[in-house]
Amino acid sequence: MLYLHPTKSKMKKILLSIVALITMIATTTAQNIKIGYVNSDELLSMMPESITANKTLEAMAKTYEDQLIKMNNEYKTKIGEYQKDFNTLDAAIKEVKESEIADIEKRMTDLRNTAQEKLEAKKTELFRPIIDKADKAVKEVAKENGFTYVFDATNSGLVVAPEGDNILPLIKAKLGIKDASKSPTAAPKAPVAGGQKAPVKAGAPKN
Repeated sequence: MLYLHPTKSKMKKILLSIVALITMIATTTAQNIKIGYVNSDELLSMMPESITANKTLEAMAKTYEDQLIKMNNEYKTKIGEYQKDFNTLDAAIKEVKESEIADIEKRMTDLRNTAQEKLEAKKTELFRPIIDKADKAVKEVAKENGFTYVFDATNSGLVVAPEGDNILPLIKAKLGIKDASKSPTAAPKAPVAGGQKAPVKAGAPKN
């Protein structure tokens, strides 16, 4: 079970999965179907590991931000000098200064791209084990409590559902997560990695 805000095509697949599940329930008499749901975003945001991961990402982003600020200041200085002395500079010097300005612009663009790539890679590295841990807990709780299917309610289109079918409290208990009101610090919303939103059969091997 992975987590991702779905595109329109994925939403279509989700709806088709829900329709298929409802049809299956309506036509199944040989087995007892028990359905639960959990909000994966809420679950991830409550996990202490998410707080640590987010702090690491924030520190990494701050490093790139500081570099960009320094380069931007250099860029502004070069632009200011160029504009101030423009009328007194000969063609050769103008060309050199323009080249210096263009070089800074390129380095800033390259750094932004590098920062984005590195941060995305680090986010995946940090949150993959957190998501795996959450996924394992969901499956264990489902199996222990007899849930045949568990929906991810984050973007499943689930509008109304009985409180008793929400397995988040059971997962929190298994992971040892206290309620935010009893905890000194509530976890910030965690970045989410990719994955499926269709119902996952409890105990089924991960794709």
